Amino acid sequence: MSDVYGTGNRHEFIASEIERAYVNADEGWKEEYYTNAASYLAKNRYLEGGSICAYCRAQGMSDPHHHNVWGSMITSLKKLGWIEKIGMVQPTTKHTHIDAVCQWESKVFKMTIAPWSFSKIKAFEQCPKQFYHEKILKEYPVRESEAMLYGTQFHAAAEEYIRGCTPMPVRFDYAVGALDSLRAKQGEKLCEYKLGLTKDLEPCGFYDKGVWFRGIADLIILDEDMAWVVDYKTGKSARYADKGQLELMALATFKHFPEVQKVRAGLLFVVSKDLIKDTYMKSEEGVLWRKWLTNYEKMEAAAANDVWNPRPSGLCKRHCAVTECAHNGRN
Repeated sequence: MSDVYGTGNRHEFIASEIERAYVNADEGWKEEYYTNAASYLAKNRYLEGGSICAYCRAQGMSDPHHHNVWGSMITSLKKLGWIEKIGMVQPTTKHTHIDAVCQWESKVFKMTIAPWSFSKIKAFEQCPKQFYHEKILKEYPVRESEAMLYGTQFHAAAEEYIRGCTPMPVRFDYAVGALDSLRAKQGEKLCEYKLGLTKDLEPCGFYDKGVWFRGIADLIILDEDMAWVVDYKTGKSARYADKGQLELMALATFKHFPEVQKVRAGLLFVVSKDLIKDTYMKSEEGVLWRKWLTNYEKMEAAAANDVWNPRPSGLCKRHCAVTECAHNGRN
């Protein structure tokens, strides 16, 4: 064996073992692997070999007859032109015990914007480069701040209170008056209602394969041909309120509930007790959708051309995680 692993023969031996593992692998197992690999590579631009292995296991795939098969499948993806080696990196998968592994770039990566939402549009407008790294490549996972956690907990409590299930916790009792006014309104109340639309602007499930737009309404109140759409805000000030969110929620409501002809929508700032509101008519749908579709097309154009220019602002100094950007305050 020492001769086999000599300087001249080591790589040949490893290559032959990997090839043999591939040949002996079950054909049905390989077909399932390729299906999962195609799905993973379409959504992830950069990866390690172990990343696909972990994804396959997460999809319920069993391990092959020999561990070398995993490596042989990566080799086959390279031969197919699905991936290309771009360097070496420290491994991130727990099962490996080596110091460095190959980093690959997916050549079948599909840069998709959909499903999009109001928050995605605003993130892109704020800075396309930050949007690309955080929302497309997902290099910087969002860390839940205390304010975000507070908002999540408030929304959960408000949902239960509106449903009449539980009283509001003491720390949120400042909002009881505003919530009581919503509870008193006539109509069917839908809490944390998930709205999905296809690219043809047809209503669909929030998690449907063809979902193109997503939005979640904190509260919808349906009263015959009129609806209230309310979004709770736990920020202390309504100074920077953006009614664009109300427009999109109203447009999605018109699609999901065709009988609705008028939507009264509001951003309810529960701390300051401000209500930023507006009214939307079904007859305005066409004009409003054209505006939002134009905004969406700007994101699509950036993806099609793979151009994500930075948009420097006062937020760069302390509120951006994209350290490779020249405008980042940590540089």
